Amino acid sequence: MAGAHSRRKGAGGEREIVQLAKSFGLRATRTWETAQSRDKAVAACDVRIGERSFQVKRRGGGYAALYGAVAEVSGAFIRSDNRDWLAVVPAEFFLRLLEYFDREETSAKS
Repeated sequence: MAGAHSRRKGAGGEREIVQLAKSFGLRATRTWETAQSRDKAVAACDVRIGERSFQVKRRGGGYAALYGAVAEVSGAFIRSDNRDWLAVVPAEFFLRLLEYFDREETSAKS
């Protein structure tokens, strides 16, 4: 039954992120219906926030090093060899950025 537990845990994480994004006034939905898509980019999307696609990952203690890296700073930049840089920031900070950019895009269209 580990598979069912993992699916419930994943779905719960997706719902948490959707609710968090909505608390910032952003449009957010789970995209569970696209999981079986043949298009890998569509299937990989767990959550849509505005027009952007995101994956949601939860692990018991699997990200402890990342939490440690950002404990006393605003964020961290991480990279594996021969890969692109990634930014790790608290979700609230990232959602504020999305909120700002969505507001700017809306006002630019007006």
